[in-house]
Amino acid sequence: MKKIFLTLSLMLMMVFSLSAQIVEKTFFFNNPQFEQYQGYEQISFGTMSLSDVGMRQATSVQGAEVGNPNLPWYSVSLLLPQNTEAQDIEFEFTDFIEVEGEHKLYPYQAPRPLSVKDEIPFAKNEKLYSSEELYPSKFSSDVKTQYLNGYSFAFSGFTPVRYVPATGKLSYAQKVTVRVRYSASRVDKSKMLNTSPEVKARVERLAHNPESLGLYSSNTRQKSIGGYELLVVTPQEWVSSFDDYKAHYEARGLRTEVVALEDIYASSEGRDEQEKIRTYISQEYENNGIMMVLLGGDSNLVPYRGLYCYVMEDYEDPGLPSDMYYVCLDGTWNDDDDELWGEVGEEDLLPELAIGRMPFNNEEQFNNMMHKTLEYQTNPVLGEFNDIVLGAEHLGDGYYGSTDLELLIGEHNEDYYTTVGIPEDYNFHRVYATHSVNWSGSIFRNKINEVGGGYVHHVGHANTDYVAGWYVSSTNDNSFAQLDGVNHNYNFFHSHGCICGDFTKTCILERLVNISTGFVAATGNSRYGWYIPWGDGPARHLHREFVDSYYNDRLPYIGTAFVEMKIMTAPYVTDMWGENGALRWNMYCINILGDVAVCPWLDEPFIPEVRYDLALQQGTTSTKIFVNKNNAAQSNFRCSLFHGDELLAFGMTDENGEAELLFEEPLNVVGTMKLIVTGPNAWHQTYDVVGLNDETAFVFADEVVIADDNDNGYIDFNEDININLEFYNAGLVGVDNVTSTLTTTSQDYVELMNTNLNIGSMNANSSKTFDNAFSFKVKDNVPNQQYIFFTITNTDGENVWSQDLVYRVQAPVFDIVDLEYNDNMGNNNGFVDAGETIEIDFRIKNIGDSRSEEIVVEGSSSNQNVTFEESSVSLNALNADQVTVSSLIINIDENTPDGEQLVVNIDIKSSGYELHEELKFTVGTLKEDFETGNFSHLNWTFDNDLPWTITDSQSYSGDYCAESGHIEDNEISSMLIEIENSSEGEVSFRYKLSTQSNDFLVFYIDGEMQDRWCGETDWEYASYDVPAGTHVFEWRYDKSPNGSSGEDRCWVDDIVFPGNSVVLGVETLTEKKNSHVYPNPANNYIIVEGSDIQEVEIFDMMGRKLISHKAENSSTIDVSALSSGIYLVRTIDADNNISMQKIIKK
Repeated sequence: MKKIFLTLSLMLMMVFSLSAQIVEKTFFFNNPQFEQYQGYEQISFGTMSLSDVGMRQATSVQGAEVGNPNLPWYSVSLLLPQNTEAQDIEFEFTDFIEVEGEHKLYPYQAPRPLSVKDEIPFAKNEKLYSSEELYPSKFSSDVKTQYLNGYSFAFSGFTPVRYVPATGKLSYAQKVTVRVRYSASRVDKSKMLNTSPEVKARVERLAHNPESLGLYSSNTRQKSIGGYELLVVTPQEWVSSFDDYKAHYEARGLRTEVVALEDIYASSEGRDEQEKIRTYISQEYENNGIMMVLLGGDSNLVPYRGLYCYVMEDYEDPGLPSDMYYVCLDGTWNDDDDELWGEVGEEDLLPELAIGRMPFNNEEQFNNMMHKTLEYQTNPVLGEFNDIVLGAEHLGDGYYGSTDLELLIGEHNEDYYTTVGIPEDYNFHRVYATHSVNWSGSIFRNKINEVGGGYVHHVGHANTDYVAGWYVSSTNDNSFAQLDGVNHNYNFFHSHGCICGDFTKTCILERLVNISTGFVAATGNSRYGWYIPWGDGPARHLHREFVDSYYNDRLPYIGTAFVEMKIMTAPYVTDMWGENGALRWNMYCINILGDVAVCPWLDEPFIPEVRYDLALQQGTTSTKIFVNKNNAAQSNFRCSLFHGDELLAFGMTDENGEAELLFEEPLNVVGTMKLIVTGPNAWHQTYDVVGLNDETAFVFADEVVIADDNDNGYIDFNEDININLEFYNAGLVGVDNVTSTLTTTSQDYVELMNTNLNIGSMNANSSKTFDNAFSFKVKDNVPNQQYIFFTITNTDGENVWSQDLVYRVQAPVFDIVDLEYNDNMGNNNGFVDAGETIEIDFRIKNIGDSRSEEIVVEGSSSNQNVTFEESSVSLNALNADQVTVSSLIINIDENTPDGEQLVVNIDIKSSGYELHEELKFTVGTLKEDFETGNFSHLNWTFDNDLPWTITDSQSYSGDYCAESGHIEDNEISSMLIEIENSSEGEVSFRYKLSTQSNDFLVFYIDGEMQDRWCGETDWEYASYDVPAGTHVFEWRYDKSPNGSSGEDRCWVDDIVFPGNSVVLGVETLTEKKNSHVYPNPANNYIIVEGSDIQEVEIFDMMGRKLISHKAENSSTIDVSALSSGIYLVRTIDADNNISMQKIIKK
């Protein structure tokens, strides 16, 4: 095969005002890679390059007709000149190379709704696999023209691969040249063109030829300068209710208009109410440059448009509830004027605007949603935005949703396209169904209530009234009581689940957002969510792109992130095998239930460092803004300069943190203007900018340079700071007798020293420099990363010119990364015994940002059985990220009772900084017999629906035992304790049952089920091996939904923990474990994931090391050579923290 030409005709040749011309792009392929799966392979390419662009990660999806060999499908997304459309497309495939060997390509499997739980039949076209004909018969798709904010795009796609199924021979084109012939558009798109920075950035991300942006008018007026950004559409009776909402966003630079539906119906044209709303939105986009639309009200208040979609037999819907109809503004969505909207060829898949819906029906729901929306952004609970909760169910046929959720973390090129998701160093709280752990909606809900966090992501089954195990009928203000904006933040929820977002009914996602607690916004499907077992399903693809929009593209608003998700997915809706109906379906039916303009906090909030001109002369045509965080440039910050309500200039910061604000007309303002700066994860900032006339002076510090003692360029605790200043008179007249004063509102953290300066006279447009103009001392108790605030006030006796300064202080933060004891100086049996001398070893790390001063470690204990040989030790100062090691020696009195728990206090002190830790251990054996008559002896906690109780009527020995909570059907009662044992041993206990045959007492160690029992039994004995380490033991009574039998109770007594155990403050296993191992049980491989994992070792139960594997955060390990049995997986991270987990090899 030397060369193949393929031309695909879009339409019959017609006469256009512009003769046909060509846009051309060349794709280069090399380095084919193969992924093995179930005895088959999938081919992809490690790198792809575009002419004039250079190397980049390949972007493709796998596809074929169901049962046919899967091939990589590359989208073509070419930007055409302004006001043009594609006529036809030509692909030239050259430089073919044959791949060595015989290859058996995996058959493409049909997508299926997440609600379907039936066994999945394996699809394979045996006739085609035995064919010696070249496959595929068609290598590329037709070309379609789509418009994005007035920019013309040609969409198509191709595969460079050729395959002979019967022989397994593979070849591919190393070079593919694509030529699109275009001519003038039949519809003038000039009014749709928007050249705002956000839109240009969006176009650049979508286009394979972003250099063609230069073909578009550079002098087109930015629509938003004279218009507004945010449109609210709601019934007349609700218009005034949005006053606070309007004020909130206008203070953040988003001009907002609230318009009554009744006025829209009266003034707009359209076939029905929905088309009238779309017509009005289109008009506001064209005339005022709006960027977001909020529909204020449920579907009975603000109507929805139902869109048609066909996937396969039995999966056709004439009316998918879809709000994207209102903001995809090209075409009519119903060209043939029938009952079906959004048929193939009628659609516009590229939204010009963002849209969301607040689905309220009454005043209580409105107040709940509005309070959560505004309070979340204004007064967030700090310290938990790096906590992400992930919940995944079993989807059927051995496929678990955890596979999809793990692709949201970090950078992934699975499925042959790349997304960059949630940073890997965030804290992930996983609630995953596995082979041995069933899904529990209660556990998932309790985990969300426990940690709060920044976002909740879910993959699992759902229906209109059900998601993640939660039902509309039982979800109320108490369900997420801890997500109240005080204990934890109101949160965000995204689910793949089917129909849970059907806002035409009282759906579960509505309930999550219109109760007073819980969630600010929920995103999900109004009809089926689709997935592909062991592949890139539509719901997964959209979810990955959504998260990438947040964390990679840094789009701050939920609405604009949603737009990006759909734009980047749109090119894959049509492929060479026809319509990807399931992807189109999910594109249509996924909606935002909540505020479109809310900015999720995806990291801890910070105050941006903004550099700008404090004064501007008349006639100024542009000004620049610079935004940084800790001296690092910040992109995607909106910078808006207002005079009153009038927007004068607007810009977005680029990758260098620079925004250029261009004035439509030379500046003609005398007086104070407002500069509003907003951006991802930043507190919005408002600054005064003064417009000067010819007779005005304006003196300010144009250059501010910090001179710090240790000369590292940062402000550290306990440091003397000098401020070097260059003053500038921006006015056109001179000024005399100027003085300057430094003040602060941060008296708790700084002491001002030199605060007054005589500047003297300054000529117009002149500068004066003063070294050591001001000075202050930072106190030795300031928290790390604390902001300190100053004001410089300049005056000549008549005029006053002020400016604010904000700095962030660095300080040490101590962490005890290891705190343990040994009895090497005693009998060296690994246990703490009476009469022994014990060495307490600790490793202290400075996890702050500044070098500490000298450190003193003090030990103490209130227990008279503990004495210290030396109660303190002095250590040298620690640099940031440095670790030091030391120890203390204690003696245990020989008369200490067996089983007594001892507490040793460790206090670290340095300057004004302290850290307190407790080391707990047990002399002899740790037992729980409940003979205190309550749970006070050990640190028990309880989870799920009801806690366990104490009873005096069923004990095995003594007077008392523990009894499961009095739960109802489909509820759970759990009793948990966290134990740390320094050597291996066993846990044993007695249990008794009076339950129905399907109501189980289940015993877990570290979230892994060890055994379960049901029925009527008298007291029985159970014991289990426990390796050294930290472990969570759980006794869980789990009632089925099928009635009752006996007393519906279970009892536990006389628990004996492994020797040398201590009780810890009970946290969840997810928080304590540094690794996650699955699947369990395993067949031929295991996946080990965690934070900073360096090494994985696998041992048999005799302690023999069988496998040693170097790792980096995540590894897939082949265990096919291991015989069936139980093994221990040992992981070691970068700080030498060790985690053990037991697995079963089938």
